[in-house]
Amino acid sequence: MLHKGRGPGRSIAAKGMAWTGITVVLAKLMSIVSQIVLGHLLSVETYAVFAAATAALAFVSGFQNSGVGKVLVQRQSEYERIAADFAGFAFYLGSAGAVVLFLIALGLSAGYGMPDLLPILAVSAITIPIISINSIYTAKQSIALSFKTISIYSTTYTAIYYIALLLSAYFGTESFSIALATLFAAVAMHLVYIRRMGVLDINFRFSPASFWSVFSALKWTMLSSYIFGFTQSGDYLVLGRLFDKEQLGYYYFGFMLTANVGLLLSLAISQTLMPIFSKIKDDTVRLKRAFAQASETIIFLSSIICLGIVAVAPEAVHSLWSGKWDPSIFVAVAIAVTFPLRVLASMAAVALEARGRWRQRTMLLVYDALGIMIFAAVGAWLGALSGAAVAVAFHRGVTGLLAFPVAMRSLEFHYGDIGRYFLQSATPFFLIVALVIAFKQWLGPVPGAVEQLLIAAGVAGAAIAVFLAVTFLTNRKVLGYFVPAINRRA
Repeated sequence: MLHKGRGPGRSIAAKGMAWTGITVVLAKLMSIVSQIVLGHLLSVETYAVFAAATAALAFVSGFQNSGVGKVLVQRQSEYERIAADFAGFAFYLGSAGAVVLFLIALGLSAGYGMPDLLPILAVSAITIPIISINSIYTAKQSIALSFKTISIYSTTYTAIYYIALLLSAYFGTESFSIALATLFAAVAMHLVYIRRMGVLDINFRFSPASFWSVFSALKWTMLSSYIFGFTQSGDYLVLGRLFDKEQLGYYYFGFMLTANVGLLLSLAISQTLMPIFSKIKDDTVRLKRAFAQASETIIFLSSIICLGIVAVAPEAVHSLWSGKWDPSIFVAVAIAVTFPLRVLASMAAVALEARGRWRQRTMLLVYDALGIMIFAAVGAWLGALSGAAVAVAFHRGVTGLLAFPVAMRSLEFHYGDIGRYFLQSATPFFLIVALVIAFKQWLGPVPGAVEQLLIAAGVAGAAIAVFLAVTFLTNRKVLGYFVPAINRRA
């Protein structure tokens, strides 16, 4: 069995995941509204610039998010003693990242033939040290297991960001919109943190011994954070050279339709589960139980979300934007098909990081970063936009299939447990999503926009109902996490 009994801490994990779910839902709703509006306001070429800017930020991801927050959470018993030194290191590293980004912008702006990229990245550079310091505040909340507070602050940041983004786009800032919104939201949240949590104690004067002590503690997380940036944006970096602006814009728009959910879930998983796993990292039995329950819950929820995306996205995208973004539909659906497996990579990450397995985590990230760039290039070469989407989606799924067993083995799960997990949790989703795609292909075009949406909604509802029924028959304890009566009967 993957886990038995309740055990202490289970209610804390459940509470954390509940607040995480609320945060993700609210953030996704804001994301959907924002993308609907921006899809009308902005051009395809503007989204190509967004993709190029995102790719550029990969080069400074290790400066912006050096892993200071993760190490503080992992070493939470030492927080009061080490926090000031780590905060000072984060500030100086973020400031260095701002300079590096500006220098990189000079080359990328010319290489991609996008003159607007230089001033956009110059604005983004200002944000880097602010985000670095904000991560210390988030770590402090995580250590205290203040999930309600984390949820409120996260939702506040998201609301500020999307309001600023929509206003910027409405007033004609075009490709500057994201950079301006990110800067405004980061500054606003920093002021909120100061008002609610006080000014951080930051050590700006390092002794050589203090510097090397912090650097030694962060060397693996800095490297993994740097590589992580390429796992998130490596495909944009490659496709920016292989695609024209129109193709790159369609790819980015379609990818973000689905990937926004993944980014939100990954952040929520890290903020909620990392501190819980770190607190019980030396109790293997409890950690295994918490990891198994959280993983089953996450893949269950992500499977339902993706069944909805696969069933409804084609009709919804066509209807919402009157055909403007139709070339993005295939990208969104392809990424959704392997999305539940990709989420398992995030679960693997928090398990390895909670136990300080930075080297294993970094090696997996190296594969992921190189893989996404290679697969994107090969897919684009073989099949242009559709080929790149299929190749990247395949790679993202394989990454989860590789990373998750590594994490499970590090927690002393047996190979049989790993096999049963995938059989129970992933197989129902893939069987049903295949049926949905086959049915929609068989059904063919339906006349009338309203009729198309109604049929798509019906297919989504039926698919989710079948998925719930199959889950009840094969793995009903997952449903018991949401409806305790089911667990008691099971």
